[in-house]
Amino acid sequence: MSLTNANSEISAHPGKNSVTHATDRAAQAADVDRKMRFYGVIEAFRAGKLPDNQQIDETLQYVNSHSPVKVNELSPDGQKLISDSRDIIETARLIVKDKNADELFQNFIWHTTETDFNKAKVDTDAATPITKDDAKKDGRQAIANLRTLLTLVLTNSEARKLLSDIQLIGRDLFARGAIKAGEKARPTHEQLAQVDDAAPSDNFASSTGPVGTTATPQVGGTVGGRQVTHDPKTGNTIITHPDGTTQTAGSVGQDAKATAQAHLDETRAAMSAENPDGTKKTFKERIVAGYNSVTDRIPDERRDQAQEHVERAKNFLRDEFPEDRRDQFIYRLKK
Repeated sequence: MSLTNANSEISAHPGKNSVTHATDRAAQAADVDRKMRFYGVIEAFRAGKLPDNQQIDETLQYVNSHSPVKVNELSPDGQKLISDSRDIIETARLIVKDKNADELFQNFIWHTTETDFNKAKVDTDAATPITKDDAKKDGRQAIANLRTLLTLVLTNSEARKLLSDIQLIGRDLFARGAIKAGEKARPTHEQLAQVDDAAPSDNFASSTGPVGTTATPQVGGTVGGRQVTHDPKTGNTIITHPDGTTQTAGSVGQDAKATAQAHLDETRAAMSAENPDGTKKTFKERIVAGYNSVTDRIPDERRDQAQEHVERAKNFLRDEFPEDRRDQFIYRLKK
């Protein structure tokens, strides 16, 4: 026996079968059906079952097209949040559709969940020993699988195009760097104009200036901010410091040897102070300590020059390999 439909009526004298808000039978049936389906999904998850790709696709489409709130009544930030959420849901749906077309993810979870680990051998002595032939067979199988994987990578059109693009970009960067290096190395027109000119006759370059045939030229130059002069007659090498003091090469060598010995003693003392209990340091700790001891002795101006060269190289790569191109390559690698 079916009940008669009630009427919605609000008045001082309501009629028969009138209620404040009558129930829509079709909406009620749809709501009950939706809740039963949702209950069935929960029970399926409890039983260890997973939805297939079609069910996931329909669910994500339904979630994406049915907003729980009225978007028109939200603020601009709220509308942007809803739009971004829909983009994320749509991206997830496409990932499931394209990357999991054969439902490997569901199969993996199913097989790993149904695995009975109690049947596995716990005692390592009770495990079946691996023979030499089995090890060789596994090695050959691994090599065959690696060859198959490498063949798939090398024959894939996207991978080959990506390698070709990387090669072309590398060649372009090398050519641009060579052009800039060539511009700096190219001599000026004034220098080229003097190529055919002859040098002065009977003239020798000395550290004290040009000399003739009657004087003995002295070889000299600037090394590390110090003037070095060698006299062929006496065989002495004189080193002049920026403050005007002079030293012979022999005394400088002795001072350098003493300084090196002092640095060695200082390093040993520092290592002993850092490790008073005498325990041996790991290889990584020794490498770090040696690197720090070397970098601490580098002058600040040399560090600044090295940092300047590094920044120049980064700026060159940043200009020649912009962010859009880098993002495009990363996207293609992820594919």
